[in-house]
Amino acid sequence: WAGHKLSGDLALLGATQFFRDGKAPDAKAQVAKAIQEYRTALNAKPGDYVITLALGRTLALDGELQEAENLFKSLVAKDKNNLNGYVELYRIYISQKRLDDAENILKAAVAAVPKDTSMRLMLAQFYFGTHKQDQLVKMLTDMKQDLKSFPQAYFQSGDFYVRVNQLDQAVKEYEAGIKADSKNTNTYLKR
Repeated sequence: WAGHKLSGDLALLGATQFFRDGKAPDAKAQVAKAIQEYRTALNAKPGDYVITLALGRTLALDGELQEAENLFKSLVAKDKNNLNGYVELYRIYISQKRLDDAENILKAAVAAVPKDTSMRLMLAQFYFGTHKQDQLVKMLTDMKQDLKSFPQAYFQSGDFYVRVNQLDQAVKEYEAGIKADSKNTNTYLKR
Protein backbone atom coordinates (compact mmCIF):
# COMPACT_ATOMS: atom_id res chain seq x y z
CA TRP A 1 0.00 0.00 0.00
CA ALA A 2 2.80 2.43 0.87
CA GLY A 3 4.36 2.19 -2.60
CA HIS A 4 1.02 2.92 -4.26
CA LYS A 5 0.36 5.83 -1.90
CA LEU A 6 3.80 7.26 -2.71
CA SER A 7 3.22 6.74 -6.46
CA GLY A 8 -0.07 8.61 -6.13
CA ASP A 9 1.68 11.47 -4.34
CA LEU A 10 4.36 11.63 -7.05
CA ALA A 11 1.76 11.57 -9.82
CA LEU A 12 -0.03 14.45 -8.15
CA LEU A 13 3.21 16.42 -7.94
CA GLY A 14 3.79 15.67 -11.62
CA ALA A 15 0.31 16.97 -12.40
CA THR A 16 1.14 20.21 -10.60
CA GLN A 17 4.28 20.68 -12.69
CA PHE A 18 2.46 19.91 -15.95
CA PHE A 19 -0.24 22.39 -14.98
CA ARG A 20 2.35 25.09 -14.30
CA ASP A 21 3.91 24.38 -17.69
CA GLY A 22 0.53 24.82 -19.39
CA LYS A 23 0.21 21.15 -20.33
CA ALA A 24 -3.35 20.52 -19.18
CA PRO A 25 -3.83 17.11 -20.91
CA ASP A 26 -0.66 15.77 -19.29
CA ALA A 27 -1.75 17.17 -15.93
CA LYS A 28 -5.15 15.48 -16.29
CA ALA A 29 -3.43 12.16 -17.08
CA GLN A 30 -1.27 12.48 -13.96
CA VAL A 31 -4.34 13.18 -11.81
CA ALA A 32 -5.99 10.06 -13.23
CA LYS A 33 -2.85 8.08 -12.42
CA ALA A 34 -2.84 9.45 -8.86
CA ILE A 35 -6.47 8.41 -8.40
CA GLN A 36 -5.67 4.90 -9.65
CA GLU A 37 -2.68 4.61 -7.30
CA TYR A 38 -4.65 5.86 -4.30
CA ARG A 39 -7.46 3.40 -5.06
CA THR A 40 -4.94 0.56 -5.21
CA ALA A 41 -3.38 1.68 -1.94
CA LEU A 42 -6.81 1.90 -0.31
CA ASN A 43 -7.71 -1.60 -1.54
CA ALA A 44 -4.51 -2.88 0.07
CA LYS A 45 -5.16 -0.99 3.32
CA PRO A 46 -8.94 -0.49 3.58
CA GLY A 47 -10.23 2.33 5.71
CA ASP A 48 -6.88 4.12 6.07
CA TYR A 49 -7.61 7.72 6.98
CA VAL A 50 -4.63 9.31 5.21
CA ILE A 51 -5.12 7.39 1.95
CA THR A 52 -8.86 8.08 1.99
CA LEU A 53 -8.18 11.77 2.50
CA ALA A 54 -5.66 11.83 -0.36
CA LEU A 55 -8.04 9.98 -2.69
CA GLY A 56 -10.94 12.26 -1.78
CA ARG A 57 -8.91 15.40 -2.38
CA THR A 58 -7.68 14.11 -5.73
CA LEU A 59 -11.19 13.11 -6.77
CA ALA A 60 -12.40 16.61 -5.88
CA LEU A 61 -9.56 18.06 -7.94
CA ASP A 62 -10.68 15.89 -10.85
CA GLY A 63 -14.27 17.09 -10.51
CA GLU A 64 -15.63 13.83 -9.13
CA LEU A 65 -17.29 15.67 -6.28
CA GLN A 66 -19.98 13.14 -5.35
CA GLU A 67 -17.49 10.34 -4.75
CA ALA A 68 -15.17 12.73 -2.91
CA GLU A 69 -18.08 13.88 -0.74
CA ASN A 70 -18.93 10.28 0.12
CA LEU A 71 -15.33 9.56 1.10
CA PHE A 72 -15.14 12.65 3.31
CA LYS A 73 -18.46 11.77 4.94
CA SER A 74 -17.04 8.34 5.75
CA LEU A 75 -14.02 10.01 7.36
CA VAL A 76 -16.25 12.20 9.52
CA ALA A 77 -18.32 9.18 10.54
CA LYS A 78 -15.17 7.22 11.35
CA ASP A 79 -13.49 9.89 13.48
CA LYS A 80 -15.64 12.83 14.54
CA ASN A 81 -12.68 14.52 16.26
CA ASN A 82 -10.46 14.66 13.18
CA LEU A 83 -11.39 17.91 11.47
CA ASN A 84 -9.92 17.18 8.01
CA GLY A 85 -13.09 15.51 6.73
CA TYR A 86 -15.23 18.44 7.85
CA VAL A 87 -12.95 20.96 6.14
CA GLU A 88 -12.94 19.02 2.87
CA LEU A 89 -16.73 18.67 2.93
CA TYR A 90 -17.01 22.40 3.58
CA ARG A 91 -14.83 23.11 0.53
CA ILE A 92 -16.99 20.91 -1.66
CA TYR A 93 -20.20 22.52 -0.42
CA ILE A 94 -18.84 26.03 -0.93
CA SER A 95 -17.66 25.16 -4.45
CA GLN A 96 -21.16 23.93 -5.27
CA LYS A 97 -22.80 26.92 -3.55
CA ARG A 98 -24.58 24.58 -1.11
CA LEU A 99 -24.49 27.18 1.63
CA ASP A 100 -26.85 25.43 4.06
CA ASP A 101 -24.77 22.25 3.87
CA ALA A 102 -21.57 24.29 4.30
CA GLU A 103 -22.91 25.99 7.41
CA ASN A 104 -24.22 22.72 8.85
CA ILE A 105 -20.93 20.86 8.38
CA LEU A 106 -19.06 23.64 10.18
CA LYS A 107 -21.62 23.58 12.99
CA ALA A 108 -21.17 19.80 13.21
CA ALA A 109 -17.39 20.27 13.46
CA VAL A 110 -17.82 22.83 16.24
CA ALA A 111 -20.16 20.45 18.07
CA ALA A 112 -17.74 17.54 17.65
CA VAL A 113 -14.68 19.46 18.86
CA PRO A 114 -16.14 22.37 20.83
CA LYS A 115 -12.83 23.75 22.10
CA ASP A 116 -11.20 23.98 18.67
CA THR A 117 -11.04 27.60 17.58
CA SER A 118 -10.16 26.96 13.93
CA MET A 119 -13.63 25.63 13.11
CA ARG A 120 -15.30 28.44 15.03
CA LEU A 121 -13.28 31.02 13.12
CA MET A 122 -14.03 29.28 9.83
CA LEU A 123 -17.72 29.46 10.72
CA ALA A 124 -17.30 33.14 11.60
CA GLN A 125 -15.69 33.69 8.18
CA PHE A 126 -18.63 31.88 6.58
CA TYR A 127 -21.08 34.13 8.45
CA PHE A 128 -19.16 37.20 7.32
CA GLY A 129 -19.20 36.04 3.70
CA THR A 130 -22.91 35.26 3.78
CA HIS A 131 -23.80 38.53 5.55
CA LYS A 132 -25.06 36.83 8.71
CA GLN A 133 -23.77 39.50 11.06
CA ASP A 134 -25.83 38.40 14.07
CA GLN A 135 -24.47 34.84 13.96
CA LEU A 136 -20.95 36.16 13.42
CA VAL A 137 -21.11 38.40 16.47
CA LYS A 138 -22.67 35.62 18.56
CA MET A 139 -19.91 33.18 17.57
CA LEU A 140 -17.16 35.60 18.58
CA THR A 141 -19.00 36.70 21.74
CA ASP A 142 -19.46 33.10 22.89
CA MET A 143 -15.71 32.60 22.64
CA LYS A 144 -14.96 35.82 24.54
CA GLN A 145 -17.35 34.84 27.33
CA ASP A 146 -15.43 31.61 27.93
CA LEU A 147 -11.82 32.71 28.33
CA LYS A 148 -11.01 29.53 30.20
CA SER A 149 -11.71 27.47 27.07
CA PHE A 150 -10.67 30.19 24.62
CA PRO A 151 -7.88 32.22 26.25
CA GLN A 152 -6.96 33.85 22.92
CA ALA A 153 -10.56 34.84 22.08
CA TYR A 154 -10.01 38.61 22.10
CA PHE A 155 -6.87 38.28 20.01
CA GLN A 156 -8.62 35.97 17.57
CA SER A 157 -11.65 38.20 17.38
CA GLY A 158 -9.54 41.29 16.74
CA ASP A 159 -7.39 39.42 14.22
CA PHE A 160 -10.54 38.25 12.46
CA TYR A 161 -11.71 41.83 12.00
CA VAL A 162 -8.26 42.82 10.73
CA ARG A 163 -8.45 40.06 8.08
CA VAL A 164 -11.84 41.30 6.88
CA ASN A 165 -10.58 44.91 6.88
CA GLN A 166 -12.87 46.18 9.64
CA LEU A 167 -10.10 47.90 11.49
CA ASP A 168 -12.26 50.02 13.79
CA GLN A 169 -13.96 46.88 15.07
CA ALA A 170 -10.57 45.18 15.46
CA VAL A 171 -9.37 48.04 17.66
CA LYS A 172 -12.53 47.72 19.78
CA GLU A 173 -11.87 44.01 20.23
CA TYR A 174 -8.27 44.59 21.30
CA GLU A 175 -9.37 47.35 23.70
CA ALA A 176 -12.00 45.02 25.20
CA GLY A 177 -9.27 42.41 25.50
CA ILE A 178 -7.18 44.79 27.60
CA LYS A 179 -10.06 45.11 30.06
CA ALA A 180 -10.92 41.40 30.17
CA ASP A 181 -7.40 39.99 29.93
CA SER A 182 -5.16 42.64 31.49
CA LYS A 183 -2.13 40.35 31.87
CA ASN A 184 -1.69 40.58 28.08
CA THR A 185 -2.10 44.36 27.85
CA ASN A 186 1.21 44.92 26.05
CA THR A 187 0.36 42.37 23.37
CA TYR A 188 -3.05 43.94 22.81
CA LEU A 189 -1.43 47.38 22.55
CA LYS A 190 1.03 46.08 19.96
CA ARG A 191 -1.78 44.71 17.88
